[in-house]
Amino acid sequence: MEAKELVDSLNTVFEMEIQELDQGNETFRVCENDDEPIQYPHAETLIQLYANIRNNETLKSLFIDTLRKGIVNTESSFFVPYGVYTGISSLCFYTLVRVGYTNEAVGSLKKRKKGCEGLFSLIICMLSANYFDSTQLGEILLKTREITKTIELPDDRSKSKGAKLGDIIVNLRYAFLQRKVSRINIEINEDKRALSQKIDLLGFGPRYNRLLDGIDKFINTETEEFINSGLISDLRAFVSDLLKDIAHRIAKKEQEAIPSFPSHGEMGNIRKYLQDKLDYSEKDDKFVTAFIDILHSEGGHAFTSEKEYFRLARNIAIEIALFIVSKYERKYAK
Repeated sequence: MEAKELVDSLNTVFEMEIQELDQGNETFRVCENDDEPIQYPHAETLIQLYANIRNNETLKSLFIDTLRKGIVNTESSFFVPYGVYTGISSLCFYTLVRVGYTNEAVGSLKKRKKGCEGLFSLIICMLSANYFDSTQLGEILLKTREITKTIELPDDRSKSKGAKLGDIIVNLRYAFLQRKVSRINIEINEDKRALSQKIDLLGFGPRYNRLLDGIDKFINTETEEFINSGLISDLRAFVSDLLKDIAHRIAKKEQEAIPSFPSHGEMGNIRKYLQDKLDYSEKDDKFVTAFIDILHSEGGHAFTSEKEYFRLARNIAIEIALFIVSKYERKYAK
């Protein structure tokens, strides 16, 4: 497909959307019992069109840019006797969100200077599907407040619809905050704070705290339920590298090399050395060993790839690190 054909295809869908709205027909409907809460046939056509051109960066950019302009620049809302919104901004907004460009859709809504009743009505219907994160909802909320404070057109129904959407968003964002707070374990975060302070005071460098903060930023936000391999690698690096760092510091202070045993790998030698030098029990060592083995094994990758299990692994890693760093501090950092 060439650019001219894509533009012609987009305009064909837009013209059909406007024609049906001019005839007093609703172009999308809410389906409360379906997995997808909104049925929007013209958007589905655009989504299929996008699927055919998404691997062509030039055409993809043209598609996204055209829809963004459709949100920002299309004519203000016009109401036929049935109160139906005629314009393509709602179609463009919904399509952008569905193909994964929610930030672009919300950003274009913020730039819109025309009526927004149709868009606000659509967004109200979309909220039940969790298309928007808390930050995006905050941006939409600012737009509703901008509309409701506009002094022109005091009877503009964009204002009343914006006020309704704003109230719903305030409640949703509060619910997001409650869920976020409930996920945070106060005790484990006190231990994380203590660990971070010890890492700084003992001069282990900022990398370890950056790793922990990056992990926490992910698991405490509204994100998908599966963890990518990069975060699992970050957690593995945090534990392994910190133990290596402590072991090499001890060896330097003791003026000796870390013993190497043929039956042990590098981490096995590190763990054995730390157990001997920091005087922790065989039971403690088995727990540390088992946890590190989980982080490095294929089965462990499957285990930690689910967010709640990964959260548990993060908590265990903090407790192990605090346990070993504290023992090192008491014996060697005087």
